[in-house]
Amino acid sequence: MDNMDKHVFYSHSISKPPAKHQDSVEDAVKYIIFLVDADTLFDTALAMYDFPLTLLIAQHSQRVRPCPVY
Repeated sequence: MDNMDKHVFYSHSISKPPAKHQDSVEDAVKYIIFLVDADTLFDTALAMYDFPLTLLIAQHSQRVRPCPVY
């Protein structure tokens, strides 16, 4: 398991927290985005089909991802 998978594995356990821990979860997501490239983190969470975590990462990342044109 590489470093990125470890971060996402541990963050998976925080993606569905009780309401009283929501502030801690958001702080953790902000910190992990500081440590790891937000695009890679977003893509990994999306590949895991963890949509609550993917949404948290998207909300707290600075980058706007362009939509692909088909």
